[in-house]
Amino acid sequence: MRSTFLYLGQSELPEGFMADKRNDFRLSRFCLSSLTGLKDLSIINHLHLEGDKSKLVSISHTKELAACALCTNPEVKSVGIDIEWSDRKMREGTFKYFVSHERELKLHTPLEIWCIKEAAFKAYSPFHDDEKEKILVLTDFEIIEQGILQGPNDSELIYEIIEEEYQGRPFKLALTEY
Repeated sequence: MRSTFLYLGQSELPEGFMADKRNDFRLSRFCLSSLTGLKDLSIINHLHLEGDKSKLVSISHTKELAACALCTNPEVKSVGIDIEWSDRKMREGTFKYFVSHERELKLHTPLEIWCIKEAAFKAYSPFHDDEKEKILVLTDFEIIEQGILQGPNDSELIYEIIEEEYQGRPFKLALTEY
């Protein structure tokens, strides 16, 4: 991957950091500030930092855990990230909303598919025109093979899925580049 990422847990969030904001917002922005070293963390169109289109960013959070991605490689149009605790329950009836093809379930667990496609959605959505095209949904992305997704209009995205632990609790993190 050409992007870098960072994840942080609630215990690492300084007490006064953006104290007037919701906790998940604070944690994801602190993660981004820690990764970039910047204080101005305004994200434009879910794509780049305000005032610097060369810094592509994405953020994600789940309960008491956040992740962010940064890419400055000009060959990458966009980046997306998603993070979920590994013990998150996925009801089988919901698979139709994010599993595009049975072969995906041979490559990844349902939770991994969810994370990969959430990250892909974030990476691709700034380039999707809901007024001219159908509304973008997770099943518009199909995992073709390990590390490669096909998106709308035959777009190709690359992804990586990792499993890490934070304070002994496992989580999944997906990073996608478009």
